[in-house]
Amino acid sequence: ERSSRSSESRCRWNNTCFRRPPSDPRHFASPQTLLIDLDRSEKMVARSDFRLVGTNRDARSPSIDSFSSTVTVDVANNKPDASPCLLIRAEDASEPLADRSAPDGDVAPSAIVVALDSPSRPEVAAILQRHDARLVHVGADLLRGLREAAPDRLAARVGDYNENLMYEMRGGDLDVAGIIRSAGRRLDDGGDGSARDDGGMPVDDVRDFETSLRRALGHDDLRYRGSFMRTDVSIPQPAHVDYDYPVLSEHGRRLHLAFFPLTEEGCYLQLWQHEDDAEVETEGTVVHIPHGRMLIVPSDTIHGGGFRRGPTGNLRFHLYVELLGDGNTEEEEDGGPRLLDRPVNRYTERHDRRRELCERYVDARGLDRLVGTFFD
Repeated sequence: ERSSRSSESRCRWNNTCFRRPPSDPRHFASPQTLLIDLDRSEKMVARSDFRLVGTNRDARSPSIDSFSSTVTVDVANNKPDASPCLLIRAEDASEPLADRSAPDGDVAPSAIVVALDSPSRPEVAAILQRHDARLVHVGADLLRGLREAAPDRLAARVGDYNENLMYEMRGGDLDVAGIIRSAGRRLDDGGDGSARDDGGMPVDDVRDFETSLRRALGHDDLRYRGSFMRTDVSIPQPAHVDYDYPVLSEHGRRLHLAFFPLTEEGCYLQLWQHEDDAEVETEGTVVHIPHGRMLIVPSDTIHGGGFRRGPTGNLRFHLYVELLGDGNTEEEEDGGPRLLDRPVNRYTERHDRRRELCERYVDARGLDRLVGTFFD
């Protein structure tokens, strides 16, 4: 769903980027926290009933985005020195904030979250078509092997402001079977008669998994790199892409992303449809990927995770897929870039790094009612 709004109202009620649990001392998403776009609303800084409490650049890891600068304000001129986005907290705000929630009353999760249970269901088919996405099956033995191979504690934390996502990237030379073996895991034969290698690895599931990838992407020669992910607490992740824009511009057509859950809870993702008009606001679509399904999307898909429902933190596997051919293998042999080593989240606009994507790619309507109720 899309709507066009004034720049001031858009920035004032889009708190997607800055949510934290209420118990967190860095929590900025109270009903009286405003995000002001100072390029268009410099006068707001001069109001006596507001005070500056932070910026969207202050807390982000410099390695995550090309902008790592903070903002200083010239008090005399009431203008920002660098980034246009400041967080302003109302001390005694006289006017109520705009409410972009669903209407009062209980919100059914099914009205907000779409289960990607079958590509033949019209609502699912429409989402797949809108995002040029694919939905494929993943075998139960393979899922169990990866789940058992996952570390108890993941090594790194995603460096966006919310800091609620943990991940651990695996080496680019490992396929899914190699990831399981490298963790010292061995699957029991189970007596089901399925084909397994000497280590008990379900050969059929590995072959079917990679065949499904090739068939879904229409390409015989590909490689992939995987990362385990887990959510500590539900805070919707800001809208972002997973590669820097120069990489997407030059190589994006042969790069894809994939997501699949490793536990029965499944996993959740918010997707946004690209909108070329920078003044048009786009609401996200929250999807549930069931256990046994994998969602594949193009590399430039604007998306965000950060959802937890259940005790496992929705343990999942995130794939970066590269289609080979057209000289890219030779490029690497000549010292060129290895694309699967270069994923990095970008939260800013492609053509204007001063602006956050989340200023106009906003949460699905009613999602805030599910955080802390449906989502943990």
